[in-house]
Amino acid sequence: GPLLSAELQGWRHQQFTPAELDDPLISGPFASPNGISNLLRYALGLPRSASATDAALSATPTLPLAFTFRRLLHPLDLQYLPESSPDLHTWSPNATPISSTPQNDGTAIDAVRFPADGSRFARLRVILNP
Repeated sequence: GPLLSAELQGWRHQQFTPAELDDPLISGPFASPNGISNLLRYALGLPRSASATDAALSATPTLPLAFTFRRLLHPLDLQYLPESSPDLHTWSPNATPISSTPQNDGTAIDAVRFPADGSRFARLRVILNP
């Protein structure tokens, strides 16, 4: 496959035409033409054509919560924060890494577990560093 960029700007230039790059509603980090933002597509090592189902996280149906997600191996501008919540309002970045398995495409599949503290919800927060 194509070499994955280590920065959002490089990914955007690989994925969009010059005309599309001029329109933030198409190529901006928070544009989401297929139900998933360009920032999340980039963070998960996905092409611009990826839909929300392509970005699905795999979670365990039992407690304590655990899930797996795809991430870039060496991003220069991202932080990945798996978080859990008991109520969908208060989120804690309290995941413990279980494994990280490099793939052959510049990404890794990471597995994390959350404490058995009553949290019933999990999410992956991705932060773009300036």
